[in-house]
Amino acid sequence: MLLSVFSRTARDQRRSLMVWIVALVALVGMYVAVYPAVKGNSSFVKLIDEMPKTYRALFTTGSGVDFTTPAGYLNTELLTFMGPLLVLVYAIGAGASAIAGEQDRGTLDL
Repeated sequence: MLLSVFSRTARDQRRSLMVWIVALVALVGMYVAVYPAVKGNSSFVKLIDEMPKTYRALFTTGSGVDFTTPAGYLNTELLTFMGPLLVLVYAIGAGASAIAGEQDRGTLDL
């Protein structure tokens, strides 16, 4: 039964899932295109070092990554802020559309 529910949900959300995938790839592409402006800029490192410890832990996941390296930049920009925010928005939208979509189609039973 679980496979049936999963396949039905995947079929119902195939268009929105493709839009989300394209949007996430575009977001990563935008961050990669902006990275050359950040690379080697010591003012970003100085800015992060001057932040209070709690803010630094929030924005850099507490691991002290270097913002001017490719891995540190993508980790800070995507994985600590935008990634979790977009996953949250997708989950809320998918849950709301699952209930509302079933109700609109008349397949939502009591």
